[in-house]
Amino acid sequence: MIRLCNGPLETLDGLQQQGFSIWSSKPAMPLSNPEYDILSNQGAFVLPLQWLCHILLEAYFAYIAPTVPILNRGEFMQSFFSSHSEQRTFSHLLVNAVLLAGCRVCSHPCIRDGDGSTQRLSSLFYQRAKALYDAEYESDKVCVVQALTLLGWYWEGPEGIMDNSFHWTQVAITVARGLGMHRSMKNSGLPGHEKRLRKRIWWTLFCRERTLALSRGRPFTIRESDTDIEEVTADDFEELPHSREDVTVRYFLQYIKLSRLVGEILQQRQLFSKTTLTPSSSSSLRLKHKLEFEHRLHSWYDELPADLRWEPANQDIWSSILQLYYYAVLCLLYIVPTHKGTSAILARDVGSRTEQHFGLRRATTDASMISCILAKLRAFGQINFVPCFTVYSACVAMIVHANEILHPMNDEDDVDAAAHRIQLEICINALGDLSKSWLVAELCLDIASPVIDRLRTYRMVV
Repeated sequence: MIRLCNGPLETLDGLQQQGFSIWSSKPAMPLSNPEYDILSNQGAFVLPLQWLCHILLEAYFAYIAPTVPILNRGEFMQSFFSSHSEQRTFSHLLVNAVLLAGCRVCSHPCIRDGDGSTQRLSSLFYQRAKALYDAEYESDKVCVVQALTLLGWYWEGPEGIMDNSFHWTQVAITVARGLGMHRSMKNSGLPGHEKRLRKRIWWTLFCRERTLALSRGRPFTIRESDTDIEEVTADDFEELPHSREDVTVRYFLQYIKLSRLVGEILQQRQLFSKTTLTPSSSSSLRLKHKLEFEHRLHSWYDELPADLRWEPANQDIWSSILQLYYYAVLCLLYIVPTHKGTSAILARDVGSRTEQHFGLRRATTDASMISCILAKLRAFGQINFVPCFTVYSACVAMIVHANEILHPMNDEDDVDAAAHRIQLEICINALGDLSKSWLVAELCLDIASPVIDRLRTYRMVV
């Protein structure tokens, strides 16, 4: 088992003794001796032994790559594991970013801390990748975009303004725009495989920004009206090792469609937050738009391939991840921001009585589905393989269940209150599991702990 030292960047001798070794590769760009010495002392050119790299890369391509299809696996693995040192042309920046993302979803005990967390090792890979990025070590700008996208798998904490997924995603988008990835490549002179790769990278950033806008309340900068890039199709996955008919390809295509709807919903919410309509007119118009979006979301679901529709006995993780996103978006329709825009309250607090009742019923049903999916992921041992967005889905469901325990629609319905209490515990347990990989889940539990303690004894049946 690899034991990590207290510092984020260990000494070279210490790393070699603990299972790390120096890998030789062609420099991405010339460095002066002082620059190279600084990066070397930071451990930037030190990587784990091959067996550990293999474990982390397998985890990455199994559970990260389908949501972030920004690498050609065969090409990447060939450059990394080549038996001839002169053919090892991999980028240390990109490799460290990939290992960072991979350790988030790797269940091997050697990469876990004593408390089961991956925070120490992910911090190690992050600090190395960041040092290489800050030194402008990598000359291949496409490689830089790929690495920047994956640096978003690190989150230092609530005080980290720059060390978070939103910051790195925005930087990646900026560099991608500079490379023209948002523009049509039909008439470009790029090779076909390069066009397909760039298209997948751009749409990955599109989806990534939408999910962050939804879960973190951040603005998004990619407007479809400002781009003319072609849509991704199954043909754009030719270089990947699986068939174009693979479920993960269909998953990503549906992920894009759902993310586009999310963008429209968030824009509509922003417009309503600035409305000058009377309360009654605003309520009527708001309900109309909610029904329209709900209809479009249901249409999206109805058109899903059969293998992406979640079933309780289905152990395929991609249908579960996609449905967690879907039901969280449905809940979003009936959870509205406060007048200050700093928190969220359920629809019972605004609008007409009809809208309140309608919204609460819908949100309750959707939250119950989220809890059910989380329970199955835990039962199948898959909860540690899901993306960070799952934390948001669990929190949304927890808010709805808490609301129903404290303010049930039927004050006499203790059976419903008991059911919501069970579902609340499912969300709490899921967040506890997720906190081993995602620090934000631990923060959510800490913030909610006073309310959780109250809810556990509230309205208990005597």
